[in-house]
Amino acid sequence: MIKKKILGIGMVLLVVMMSSFVMAGEPFNLCWNKGQTVEWSLCDDDYSDLTCTGYMCNSCAHYRDGDGVLCPANPNYCNQQSSDCVWFGGPRDETVPNIYLTKPQDGGFYQVDKVDVEIDSNEVVYWYYKVHDSVDEKWVKICGKTTHCVKSIYLEEGDNAVEFKATDETGNSNYTDIVYFVIDSKAPSIKKFLPTKGFANGEFYVEFDEGSAVEMKMFIQNIGEIVAAAVPEEVILDLSLCEMGKRYMECNFNVNLGGYDPGEVEVWVTLEDIVGSIAESKHNKLDVDMSAPRILTPVGEIIEEIDGKYVYFNFEVEETNLDEVGYTYMDGDKLKTKKLCTKLNDENRCIKKVSFKDGEHEITIYVEDEAGSGLAEPVVLNFFSDSKKPKIKKITPKSGLTNGEFYVEIQEENPVELIFKYRTTGFLGFIGNGDTHEEIVDLDNDCVFIKGKSDKRGCVVDINAELIALGYDEEEIEVWAYLKDRADQEVESKKYDLDVDISPPVIMNPGAWFRVEGNYAYFEIQITEENFDEVLYLDYKGNYRRLCSRLDDGLCEKKKGLRYLPEGQVEILVLDDAGNFVEGFFDV
Repeated sequence: MIKKKILGIGMVLLVVMMSSFVMAGEPFNLCWNKGQTVEWSLCDDDYSDLTCTGYMCNSCAHYRDGDGVLCPANPNYCNQQSSDCVWFGGPRDETVPNIYLTKPQDGGFYQVDKVDVEIDSNEVVYWYYKVHDSVDEKWVKICGKTTHCVKSIYLEEGDNAVEFKATDETGNSNYTDIVYFVIDSKAPSIKKFLPTKGFANGEFYVEFDEGSAVEMKMFIQNIGEIVAAAVPEEVILDLSLCEMGKRYMECNFNVNLGGYDPGEVEVWVTLEDIVGSIAESKHNKLDVDMSAPRILTPVGEIIEEIDGKYVYFNFEVEETNLDEVGYTYMDGDKLKTKKLCTKLNDENRCIKKVSFKDGEHEITIYVEDEAGSGLAEPVVLNFFSDSKKPKIKKITPKSGLTNGEFYVEIQEENPVELIFKYRTTGFLGFIGNGDTHEEIVDLDNDCVFIKGKSDKRGCVVDINAELIALGYDEEEIEVWAYLKDRADQEVESKKYDLDVDISPPVIMNPGAWFRVEGNYAYFEIQITEENFDEVLYLDYKGNYRRLCSRLDDGLCEKKKGLRYLPEGQVEILVLDDAGNFVEGFFDV
């Protein structure tokens, strides 16, 4: 009862405060803020008090006549009037709260992933933060209903961009500027520093784990100096040369060790991150070798010989601390490496026999020393290998008589030279042999592929004019062929003895060897030829047919029906065993 009296007094004061806006009994639109309560129960015990839980609330109300108590009214009355609010307890608060951020600081660096937040406001607010450019970019509540928020939040390693928000009870919000800072809670770690032993030529490899590296240094100490007075050389390494590998940052550096060559040094590196943490690698003791290896043999003499598929390497190398000698080549689209030598002989030569596939080859010779230095200039070799030896399959004629016309059949994919050789034979076939003569065969114009096969060719060789010029008629000669392929493989055929006959047969009765009687033609050809072979005639179909294969006292005598002969002119050929021939024509 006492509480209701006190509230009644409060409502009277409220009525007095609102009376300047609304006349008693007149309906109006009552508005009140989140968290405020309108006590309708003061008007009537059957009414329930109403607390606003949203951004704002409103209801149709009026002041009861007589006592001025606030009571609910029919909403239809308010709908017929202006919708302007009469605020319960005074006008609505639309002023945003002030924010004063102390922590974290913009541009700061933190060695822990738990960052302290300290932030203040001039009124009671709810506090939120949001991490920009994160996977789940949303507002996260950190403090509620307080003017002073102190909290720690967990953030990711690396660069962070964080914004804070304050929202008062009436929904007014204010925001801080985005705060940029770096978290580096992990100490830097050097995973690899190479080489760890042996020789050094200034090429170094470093692998480290650190997302915010700012400086890397290399220290070089000449082991020969007095330790007490030794001050290592300090070299700043360029971190822009580093790239992200599968797991860690990978760096390749070239450091000038010329002042220590030859000699022994102790080297190590340090890595500093953005918050000042420093990691140091192991100390490596290395022998300095800055001189590059050299090949002293001329490039054209590195390959001593090519025999079929085998290539013989033999060349001199200048290098005291040799690691290996080899070559690289392309196999399709892949670069492959093959080792030749890891040691040199007493004359500092690398000697190796290597088998290659048939065909063209381009290889690059490399020489590496134990410090990792290589040749100053690449040495590129081009060559051709062929495992199949050339073959001379046939020479015809190979016995009996010849007039200087020969047929040579070869089997070779890549022939470069075919030479037909001949000479007169002496006593017993070799004593007093004559000079050897050579006829170079034109492989493109004098030869044709046999049955379309790329490795078989038939070649025509004609030395008739040469035999005449040399006066070799009726002499015995020896003939053979020489063939060389692209891989410099050579072969010679067997030697064959033949008798030279370059004189053609003679028709002794030209113009009188043919006559016609009735439906028949009579051939009576008088021939002089020691090595007679046959007589041919041309029939009406344009084909040569045999007329005589032997002579009777030098006479070829035959009878043929005219129907088998062409009209107008009769043609005959008289051949000897050496392939010489003479033609005869008779007009019918």
